Amino acid sequence: MIVIRAAKALLGHQRNGKEWGETGMTKEVVAEHPPAKDYHDPPPAPLLGVGELKLWSFYRAVIAEFIATLLFLYVTVATIIGYKVQSQNDKCGGVGILGIAWAFGGMIFVLVYCTAGISGGHINPAVTFGLFLARKVSLLRAVFYMVAQCLGAICGVGIVKGIMKHQFNRLGGGANVVAPGYSKGTALGAEIIGTFLLVYTVFSATDPKRRARDSHVPVLAPLPIGFAVFMVHLATIPITGTGINPARSFGPAVIYNRHKPWHDHWIFWVGPFVGALAAAVYHQHVLRAANVKTLGSFRSSRSNCGHINPAVTLGLFLARKVSLLRAVMYMVAQCLGAICGVGIVKGIMKHQFNAFGGGANSVAAGYSKGTALGAEIIGTFVLVYTVFSATDPKRSARDSHVPVLAPLPIGFAVFMVHLATIPITGTGINPARSFGAAVIYNQHKPWHDHWIFWVGPFVGALAAAVYHQYVLRAAALKALGSFRSSRSN
Repeated sequence: MIVIRAAKALLGHQRNGKEWGETGMTKEVVAEHPPAKDYHDPPPAPLLGVGELKLWSFYRAVIAEFIATLLFLYVTVATIIGYKVQSQNDKCGGVGILGIAWAFGGMIFVLVYCTAGISGGHINPAVTFGLFLARKVSLLRAVFYMVAQCLGAICGVGIVKGIMKHQFNRLGGGANVVAPGYSKGTALGAEIIGTFLLVYTVFSATDPKRRARDSHVPVLAPLPIGFAVFMVHLATIPITGTGINPARSFGPAVIYNRHKPWHDHWIFWVGPFVGALAAAVYHQHVLRAANVKTLGSFRSSRSNCGHINPAVTLGLFLARKVSLLRAVMYMVAQCLGAICGVGIVKGIMKHQFNAFGGGANSVAAGYSKGTALGAEIIGTFVLVYTVFSATDPKRSARDSHVPVLAPLPIGFAVFMVHLATIPITGTGINPARSFGAAVIYNQHKPWHDHWIFWVGPFVGALAAAVYHQYVLRAAALKALGSFRSSRSN
């Protein structure tokens, strides 16, 4: 009853500007006279950029792209070959798919960090193409970068072959091909979606708003870009070996030079370029609404700030960070997005999807529904409490002793909760994640247990909102005024 009363009070009190600040997770849509933005979009790059040929900085950037792509291909292809050598006699030998994914994602993180200030750290013709479409680079620079990237990839793979020629030729040379059991259409779809995720991350991580005073999620761009590469590799290595980078696919195809890689090679250019095109359009004309004047009255002074979870949205609604209308619309969008996402997975790998449970959440054998419900409540509490803490206005205050990169602790919270609860429920803590898989897989067991994956997360979100707002922040509770510290412990 105490929790229910607190929740009602939380919804009923008037928002206090000093207490809440103006840096909540979301600001409402501004219909007219939006506040002046305190960031500046850089001017578009020249279309042709012929004048860049006179600049040493241009050639320095091209050289940086060449060397970065060379190093990228050397380390990653050597990792692939080394894994195959070690796993020949021992299926558990070598770094495994996880290690290969880390090699690709980790090298992108390192190399983007090293070259971002020189060339922008593209290291990928698809990224260069997407940035050209967004007028971030000129046509001349884009062409020179792509040539340098492809030459760097060839040289990097050539070094690997020179070091381990016998193993290189015997174990496929790290070349991308469509895996047995998958069609070319499936492979093309995997490449398009994977590259979309990567290029969208590049746009988001390097957006000028990230460096603005009103941005509550400052970001070290190479980190999310590297993580995007890592996650895409985990998903698509079994399908194509993961291209999402035409230079990465082109280098091994040239050096290995067998029929199968060349036969499938078009997929690893068409897919990434289509994905990059889609990401550029989505970010520039949907999220940023660039040059679309008719959308001006509907643009928010801030984007939705990445809820991606009805339980998170509920918690933020209870804390008056979003309106009821926005919360409902977000939840509907999240559930529809989950259905579509799982539907794409089923379309790409229908037989495997049906054979292995469709990723649906259910209570594991040996656990009661009460245990599963408790796991979902506590897991969601950890997540939503982390969201509140990581996005607290005090984090960005001048006197805050714990500055935070908000997505990092939130992501780690999700990671740690999954380690603890996958054996119990497969880990829900996100009703949309559970709902999408249940709808597409559509078998009795997931639906029989499905209520757990709504009730648990919503109760956990309610508890986290009450705890953070009424215990840690003591929001709007005047009676606690004399006990509140100017700074928590």
